[in-house]
Amino acid sequence: NRLGMPRGLDLHPTLQSAAERMSASIDRRVQRIAERDSYDDYDGGYGGGQTMSAREQRKMKENMLKTELRKSVPSITTLVRGLRQKDLLPAIFFIFSRKGCDNSAEILCASLKTTAEEKTNSRRPVLDSKPRKGKMMKGNGRGRGRR
Repeated sequence: NRLGMPRGLDLHPTLQSAAERMSASIDRRVQRIAERDSYDDYDGGYGGGQTMSAREQRKMKENMLKTELRKSVPSITTLVRGLRQKDLLPAIFFIFSRKGCDNSAEILCASLKTTAEEKTNSRRPVLDSKPRKGKMMKGNGRGRGRR
């Protein structure tokens, strides 16, 4: 496609302008690198004054684009928090690598534990360290307890 986005990726119209800006920025970066006499400081460079071929430029652009797209993907906790706020849970997630699935499961479990601890801490009454005024009444535990 014209932006160099991965095949099958349809962008929402509101994100289209951001994608165009990102693609233009990556094009400029690749062009600056390609215009140099040698690019031995960059990944895949040969040094010795060799210039980049069109294929190498395209490959570098694809790698930069993938890196930028990964940065723009929200974390699983951010995604779940947003779904919870919009009352869209439970939800099903598809994560296509076992490692990614295991990492997400660990992150979500830790997040749920901290959320549960925060809820229990907010429900507990705050105990005053000062003694209360009044005398304790003797009795069988019924009634007001203090006078």
